[in-house]
Amino acid sequence: WGLFSSKSIERLAILKEYRGKKIKHSEEFLLEIFYRFTDQNLFFFQLNKENILDATFSGNPSRLINHSCDPICFSRCIKHGFKNSIIIVSLNKIS
Repeated sequence: WGLFSSKSIERLAILKEYRGKKIKHSEEFLLEIFYRFTDQNLFFFQLNKENILDATFSGNPSRLINHSCDPICFSRCIKHGFKNSIIIVSLNKIS
């Protein structure tokens, strides 16, 4: 798993929006127990103080980016309009 591209990606390019089902922090604990009990991989990303994005079943491929000890990307929470989002940004040029 990871990020692969047939084209060069410039430094600080926005690669993808991290998507998933918005859940409350209070739901996270029970979902984590259920996912671990059913041997599922967990893809949780904290959106803000109240909410988490759960990309386990309803996410996009961005959930597979940056699971590395030597990351090539970073994330940022941004607000546009009335929506909070998480974007994945390239740390360096990716060839």
